[in-house]
Amino acid sequence: MTAFVPIRDPAQLPKPGAADAVEGHVLDFKSWHVGKSYSALEVAKDVAAFANASGGVLIYGADPDGLKLKQYRGPPQADAELWVKRVDEIVQQRCAPPPIIEPRAMSDPEGKSWVVVVNAHPSTGQAVGVRVLAKDDEWLDPETGKPARQVKGEDAFLFPMRAGEGTRWLNPEQIAMLMIPKLRRAIAQLREIGRKTAFVRFDEGTANHRYIPGGGQENHVEMDELRNYLKLTPITDHNHPWVGPIDAVHAVWAEPKPDGDVRWNILLSRTFGMGV
Repeated sequence: MTAFVPIRDPAQLPKPGAADAVEGHVLDFKSWHVGKSYSALEVAKDVAAFANASGGVLIYGADPDGLKLKQYRGPPQADAELWVKRVDEIVQQRCAPPPIIEPRAMSDPEGKSWVVVVNAHPSTGQAVGVRVLAKDDEWLDPETGKPARQVKGEDAFLFPMRAGEGTRWLNPEQIAMLMIPKLRRAIAQLREIGRKTAFVRFDEGTANHRYIPGGGQENHVEMDELRNYLKLTPITDHNHPWVGPIDAVHAVWAEPKPDGDVRWNILLSRTFGMGV
């Protein structure tokens, strides 16, 4: 999976050994620990990390081999349904603001066991923080990668973000950028863009908009939200990329086409990038 697509039916579950059954920016496999549940902090961290990025899917009861899905080996149905309720409780108690999630229990594609799928939607309003309790929480220090505990007598909030197949803890400068609702919405939409994209140059202060190139072209979008970096490569005679900050994007929208397809449009500042 390269873009967040909620899994709501067993037929949508990745198949073990399939090319797309690999952990990454929008997919995470969790082996089911018999007799041992995941900590509330770990669950909240995983959900918030997806919500602060492009959204994603957590699958409990999926054994990975490295980054690839090896097999499904989940809990009985009753335990899976209990875990659905527990995940929802954890997110409401530990995430602020609580992101939109869809936890659900379903049988694996072969019907041999049950899994719990948690669809975590991207938060377009503001970054999601995870409450770390002063007394009983243990978390990984973002600088050393080793377990650490709160030493002060009060709760604190950390801000995780999914990056590739792992999680990054945001620093204050990155959090500030992701607190802008317009920017967060643009990032979430840019992650959904397909290959049929029209880039729109916008002359600020006027009504002059220019589409480059026409619809139906295969363009390339590369983005790193942690570094505020956006690269747009239109397929034209010259193939010149445009590089600039993400916050130079004025708007992103999807335009339905008569054939049922959708063309994504990006409205850019006049000063964005190199031009074509």
